[in-house]
Amino acid sequence: MGIYDQILAMNWIKDNARSFGGDPNHIVLMGESAGAMTISGHLISPLTRGMIKRTIMQSGSATIPLVLDDNAQLYKISQKLATMVGCADKTNTIKDNLV
Repeated sequence: MGIYDQILAMNWIKDNARSFGGDPNHIVLMGESAGAMTISGHLISPLTRGMIKRTIMQSGSATIPLVLDDNAQLYKISQKLATMVGCADKTNTIKDNLV
């Protein structure tokens, strides 16, 4: 339920940002550890699509082995996240971008 509370809060910010001198089209989320894991989930959620302009994520991702213990599943979800945020496509995969 916490995810839905966060979405409700983001909708409130979008609806009320101008009242506080903010830009409703420039919402930036910041999270550390579990907060960063949650933000990475929002990045791929259809419920928050188009709502978030930028993110700051420290020490966490929804695709860390703590959350996903199956490597094939981890790779599949990581590839989906990378594609959705413009870091990979059918010809440019995560493996192509590893240093």
